[in-house]
Amino acid sequence: MVAVSYCRSFSLLLVFLGLATALPSGAPPQACVSLVPGHGAVPIDPALRPPPYFIVSDLLMKNGSLVYEPDETYNISLISVLGATFRGFIVQARDVNGSVIGMMDTSGSNGQARLADCPDSNNSTVTHVNNYDKSSVSFQWTAPSGFDDIVELRYSVVIMFASYYVNLNAADFPVNCNITLTDVGTHPLIFRMPENCPRQECEYFVGLGLNPSDPTYLDVYLEGNAAGWIAIGFSNNTQMENDDVLGCRVNSGTVTVVDTWNPSPRQAPNMLDATQDGLCVQSTSFTNSRITCSLSRLINGTDIGQDYDLDNLFYLLYGRRAADQGPLTSLGYHTANGGMTPSISPIQYNPVNDNNTDGRCPVEVTGIESHNLVFGMPEGCLRADCEYYVGLSPNPSDPTYLDVYLEGNAAGWIAIGFSLNTQMENDDVLGCRVNSGAVTVVDTWNPSPRRAANMLDATQDGLCVQSTSFTNGRITCRFSRTINITDVGQDYNLNSSYHLLFGRRAADQGVTTVLGYHTENGGMTPAISEQQFNPVVDNNANERCPSQATAVGSHNLLFGMPQGCDRSSCEYYVGLSPNPSDPTYLDVYLEGNAAGWIAIGFSLNKQMEDDDVLGCRVNSSIVTVVDTWNPSPRRTANMLDATQDGLCVQSTSFTNGRITCRFSRTINITDVGQDYNLDDSYYLLFGRRAADQGVTTVLGYHSANGGMTPAISEQQYNPVVDNNANNRCPDQATAVGSHNLLFGMPQGCERSACEYYVGLSPNPSDPTYLDVYLEGNAAGWIAVGFSLNTQMENDDVLGCRVNSGAVTVVDTWNPSSRRAPNVLDATQDGLCVQSTSFTNNRITCRFSRTINITDVGQDYNLNSSYYLLFGRRAADQGPTTALGYHTVNGGMTPAISEQQFNPVRDRNTGGCPPVPPTEDLVYTFQQGTQGSGYYFGARINRTNPLYLDMRLEASASGWVGVGFSVDNRMGVDDVLACQRDPNSNMVTAVDTWNPGPAREPNQIDPGQIDICPYTGSFENGRIICTFSRLINTGDTNNDLDLGMALFQLYGTSDSGGLSSLAQHGETPAVTAEAIVVTNATGAPTDDFPRRELTRVHGILMIVAWPLLVVSAIFFALWMKPALPNGEWFQIHRAFMIVSLFLTALGFIFIFVANAKNPGAPSPGLISFACGKSTGHFVIGIIVFFLQIMNPIIAIFRCKPTGSYRWIFNLIHGTAIGFLAEILALVNVGLGIALFESGCGGTNSFTLLWVYIVFVILLVIIQLVMTIVFTVMAFRAPPEKRAALGPTFLKYYFQRSAKSSFSPPQKDMEMTEKGKAASNDPPPKKKPSEDSPFRWGGFGVFIIITFVLVVVMAIMVAVI
Repeated sequence: MVAVSYCRSFSLLLVFLGLATALPSGAPPQACVSLVPGHGAVPIDPALRPPPYFIVSDLLMKNGSLVYEPDETYNISLISVLGATFRGFIVQARDVNGSVIGMMDTSGSNGQARLADCPDSNNSTVTHVNNYDKSSVSFQWTAPSGFDDIVELRYSVVIMFASYYVNLNAADFPVNCNITLTDVGTHPLIFRMPENCPRQECEYFVGLGLNPSDPTYLDVYLEGNAAGWIAIGFSNNTQMENDDVLGCRVNSGTVTVVDTWNPSPRQAPNMLDATQDGLCVQSTSFTNSRITCSLSRLINGTDIGQDYDLDNLFYLLYGRRAADQGPLTSLGYHTANGGMTPSISPIQYNPVNDNNTDGRCPVEVTGIESHNLVFGMPEGCLRADCEYYVGLSPNPSDPTYLDVYLEGNAAGWIAIGFSLNTQMENDDVLGCRVNSGAVTVVDTWNPSPRRAANMLDATQDGLCVQSTSFTNGRITCRFSRTINITDVGQDYNLNSSYHLLFGRRAADQGVTTVLGYHTENGGMTPAISEQQFNPVVDNNANERCPSQATAVGSHNLLFGMPQGCDRSSCEYYVGLSPNPSDPTYLDVYLEGNAAGWIAIGFSLNKQMEDDDVLGCRVNSSIVTVVDTWNPSPRRTANMLDATQDGLCVQSTSFTNGRITCRFSRTINITDVGQDYNLDDSYYLLFGRRAADQGVTTVLGYHSANGGMTPAISEQQYNPVVDNNANNRCPDQATAVGSHNLLFGMPQGCERSACEYYVGLSPNPSDPTYLDVYLEGNAAGWIAVGFSLNTQMENDDVLGCRVNSGAVTVVDTWNPSSRRAPNVLDATQDGLCVQSTSFTNNRITCRFSRTINITDVGQDYNLNSSYYLLFGRRAADQGPTTALGYHTVNGGMTPAISEQQFNPVRDRNTGGCPPVPPTEDLVYTFQQGTQGSGYYFGARINRTNPLYLDMRLEASASGWVGVGFSVDNRMGVDDVLACQRDPNSNMVTAVDTWNPGPAREPNQIDPGQIDICPYTGSFENGRIICTFSRLINTGDTNNDLDLGMALFQLYGTSDSGGLSSLAQHGETPAVTAEAIVVTNATGAPTDDFPRRELTRVHGILMIVAWPLLVVSAIFFALWMKPALPNGEWFQIHRAFMIVSLFLTALGFIFIFVANAKNPGAPSPGLISFACGKSTGHFVIGIIVFFLQIMNPIIAIFRCKPTGSYRWIFNLIHGTAIGFLAEILALVNVGLGIALFESGCGGTNSFTLLWVYIVFVILLVIIQLVMTIVFTVMAFRAPPEKRAALGPTFLKYYFQRSAKSSFSPPQKDMEMTEKGKAASNDPPPKKKPSEDSPFRWGGFGVFIIITFVLVVVMAIMVAVI
């Protein structure tokens, strides 16, 4: 870097200017010059109210000033602390002369910033893109070319329109000190809880050390399990008062570093220091309720009386608060809601100079199951299933330590010993003992005689404990010990060869501190290794059993008997797969009903001789896995292989006459002449012996005492390579009673009492299968058929038939004629039987069948609509394999459904899908963030795509809900909510609907069968629940199809109530557009005042047309004789001008209201998404065009005495005037209907009925006026009729008064010419004699019109 003395002085000015509401998309050009927002308010004085806003950058600090290098790019951020936010900003770089320098880059701002339109800025200015609240914004600045220089950072922040800071100097508010921090885990002073825990597993961890780049700072690292705060305190005594405390607190998931002091009394919360000067925050995080923060603080005092000079001796206070403390800005009382009373160091430490790391434990530890030496009992067991398990390895981070892992079933202790011989005396023993549920790691030695308890070493130095646990009678402990000798005469140097002693004591040994005698109360005599091992050097990993095993039910080859049975109900079940962690092993799982043995054999033929057989035999209820071979002749017992090498047993059991065993065997040959290489093709032998075979060690003859003659596979299989998973039956089945389609006879019967009962549903684990459950009173058969008509012929029929008390599931078809028995399909492929029974003449059977066609011409594709046939045969039908004629001996003529059903898609029940596993709940649509504010998540259910899984949560004490609406109004809407019971605090998902008027409570749907509640909770003032609901329920009265494009309403309430949802708190937020939630990924809410502008539009149009235009036309039609000197025209013109202005204004409001509507046909146009809005929009444009055209035509009208004046009158008054008025009245009605239904949301149509009444009254008034004045005109002299009668009869009366058909204006023209010849003004005409009638009619008209228009305007404003 060029020396500062050679530098030119620049001033980099960063000005953040917010335009909170007036300019939401960024600052205007004039703000770039003035640097002060033109909001008219007084800026906040930072001396009176310190700003919670700071600039963070990677510019270097030197001698109290920031320095940059030419052409370098620097990261700059504006951040807020203590939960503060800001809205807008503008960023500039200037030199000391005020010239803008450098280049800005907003690519890293996450869409929060853009380049501003500033004059002469050359892309050097950045501003905001929206006026949303923000806590930080980041961007980059590239310094100009030339010299390195001193820079100054200045900024202004607008919080809200009238609240802002101006021209702050970053040097006055430092947050990032640009210093190098001590690496985590390398601080000279480190303290852990529990002691010696690995950092990532510690409940509490703190590191303290002098900053390596700036010795005026102390580096602090804090980490631990806490949702409130974690802190380190410095105290002059052990009283926890008047202490200097540095901490990291959590608020809404954000971690803030704070400098506090601990006042008296001790239970009060810590107080923030007067300032937070001297703090340098490097990093913070809060993940899975674990806080980490890395910071530095000036060593000498910043706030006198509140900060200590840390270069002194202090007692250290280690504290954390487990529970969330809410928005409190300081550190709340530590022990609230399960917090931790701070631990106090027993001695004083100088955090600047002291060091306790010379004897520190390793920072890493060998992973469980990754040790070089591993031993398990029984041999080959999986760690979690072993009675005893130990792992030994040199520590990966510090080779002077040996890592030890012990696990096993014991309530006393578990240990590993190192012996020079096999005598169990004078041995070095490491163990874990239990006392009152707490596990302690101990270093002991085994004295003589052997029955004495082990003795603790003189010291316990050299031990580093990572973790311990005692759960369900099982001990686990993980620790390290120094390899070299710590206690002479008691410790061995572990880098040598020893016989290993594997021991545990099953029974509790009380409060003794050592390891009591092992075999007391059912303990285990220690096993001793036959050979010596060096625990530091040796490795048996190449000989060890696999660390994993194929999950039960997930093997590549699966066979069950009877075919298609569920594993737990199979008579015999076997699974075969290569091992997932070691492909040199084959995993085997055997399960079945047997008291002797169960086995799988591998044969080159079908003769059951000279075969390789793996089995599990029972002796005194103990199951042993054996590797055998089947000699000739076939009736002799299987022989054990010469050795049992290559076997790894994971688990075995024998319960209720059922054997299960899970093991692995090497695939290649172990015993020549007795083992086959299993990576080849064999016929598989499936065998079991039902009866106990006594104490024999082999597999006795299978069929003795009711055993099973082994079944032999029809084809050969390679157990390593082959896979029948694609053809396997589903792993799950629909629970009985939970099928989507359920039918019982008689109708409404309980399942167990029905004469006939059937359930149909797509399988929850494999949607290519249909699950079927049949139950009923029958001794012959029970069945369900699928028919294209109601004739019972050529139907696909699934049934369960009885033969000698055994039930068989069959796939049949119903031929013609109808009295013939059903015929079995060509094959029975595609059937998977779960269970069958025949008890007390009642059949039950549960099975699945492939939905698609298996036997062409006999099977239907079940994913279609059919009439369902419900049939059973009461009488025994003998040994026939099909379904005999149904009505023999009191059978039942099949009932036929009145309508067609699709058994895959249709439903007539509220059967819910299985509860989704927690780890599977990833929502494709999300509004908000889980754990913060309002959150709504949704996704299609994975097992039943007819359902939508949802999660709702928010801070509320009454309910939190989401509404679905065809518009953006709270009208008759479908609302799903999580409702809290104020008495029990239980939270339940409910399906409700919004009845219409906005202030009425929501109503609970009469039936809740379509919603499936899963979880609900109310904790820390936050309601959370998960549930599913049918996407399309068919309940058209209260529910909407959630697969449609719908607006979403997000609301909460603190009011309780169980019979309904009380009125919400704040007005619910509404999405800006209609969303299809089943395929959307998120949606913004609409904060634009569209509804209010729509109301204004409606009021203006009602005033303009039903009031003003109709009144103007009334004067033109009826008031000319009453106002004969042109006054009627002045009134007519005034009304029309005002109406034109109001109509134009109404158009502007509705265009603006919909300008942000993505569903509009083009920017600013009315949305076409609300049904009738298309007609309303088109008619409105036509009417507005006609209204503009009419005064334009009037400009070119001829004089009243002109001969062609009648053409103007026809066009102006009739063709355009009346047409525009009629269309306008129709369109106002459409708009009212639109407002109250599709796009308004009340569905009451009260306003529409008021408007219809208005139109009817208007027509009646016009008809009455027409009749009255027509009669009066006919009674007047012929020459006066044209002036007195209705306008549409004017020319008729004029023609009848003259004998010629010349234009009626002729005589008037001569009269006017005569008047023009005279200089005297024409005398004023007198009102007609019928004027009182005309004014009376107008009075009635105007009262009715004015009252109804006012009523309608008020209704538009308040609905």
